[in-house]
Amino acid sequence: MAIAVSILILIIAPILFAYWFRYTCLLVLQSRCDERRAAAVAATIRLNFADVQKSLGSSLQTTPLDRLHQMLEDDYQTLTDLLKPLGGTEGLDRRLLLLNYQLMRRWYSICRTIFPEQSRAALAEMARILQFLAGDFGQRASAN
Repeated sequence: MAIAVSILILIIAPILFAYWFRYTCLLVLQSRCDERRAAAVAATIRLNFADVQKSLGSSLQTTPLDRLHQMLEDDYQTLTDLLKPLGGTEGLDRRLLLLNYQLMRRWYSICRTIFPEQSRAALAEMARILQFLAGDFGQRASAN
């Protein structure tokens, strides 16, 4: 009986952790994203996440997903480089979102050829994370 309970706990615990992680990341993105500042930062330093969001939101897919992914990767590199001097990777919410970005990056690479809708969803979430980071950068830059 004790072994069965231990096995059940070993199976359920990672599932609950994954659920908590996803829910927390989505909650942070939904409640703390400063879209106005993110748009201003994107326009100032020519980030592409807003264009990717528009492209993914349209019913006509004109840009290949790999090109959209590369645009997001360029934005990610730019934002993480800009946030490092401002302590941008500190804090639980930013660390969780950066880890989530890495997971979505891997999920995209797994799904990109077999499940295009799942890969589009991964790119959309990556763009939302970058929007959050851009808004965070704008807030930190205006405070300094």
